[in-house]
Amino acid sequence: RGGYTDNYYYQMAGNIRRFKGISAPAARPQSSEIKIDGKFDDWNKIPPTYQDPPGDTMHRSFRGTDPATIYTNTFGRNDILSARVVESNDHVHFMISAAADLTPHTDPHWMTLLIDSDQNKSTGWQGYDLAINWKAASNTNTETNCAKWINGQWKISAQISMAYHGKQLE
Repeated sequence: RGGYTDNYYYQMAGNIRRFKGISAPAARPQSSEIKIDGKFDDWNKIPPTYQDPPGDTMHRSFRGTDPATIYTNTFGRNDILSARVVESNDHVHFMISAAADLTPHTDPHWMTLLIDSDQNKSTGWQGYDLAINWKAASNTNTETNCAKWINGQWKISAQISMAYHGKQLE
C-alpha cells in the first residue's frame, strides 16, 4: 500500500535475518576469466552465489475448483541446486549445478536464462531483455544463442559458447 510495493516484506525479512544471526550475503566475486570447455575446475574459486532448494521440479496434476478441470504441468526438469555468476573484462559467465544429470539440450526451450539487463520492468518481455539459449543453436553442446527482445519479439543477436557435462552447465 502507499506505493511501497514489497519493501515492507524485504525489511521484515532483513530484520528476521539479523535477529536470527544469519550472516550478510557474500560479496560480489572478483572479476575472473572462465574457459567454457565443460571442465568446471575454474569455477571452484567462484562462490555459489545463488542456491535453490531441491525437489521443486515435480510434475503436477490437480483438480481445480471445477471438478471437470484438471491442471497439469509436466515441464519440471533439471532441478537446479546452485548457480554462479562472474564477470570478466568482456563477458558475464554463468554456471549451474543440478540435482541429477541434465536433460538433453535438444529439448525445446531447454535451460533458457532470462536476463533483465537494464533493470527496467517496463522494457522487454515481462521485463526481460535477453534470453540465453532461447532456441537451440546447433546439434552440439558447445554453442547456443543470445536473443534480444526487439519490437515485441525475440531476435537472435549473437552466438555464444556453452558446455555441459553431467549435472553442470556453463
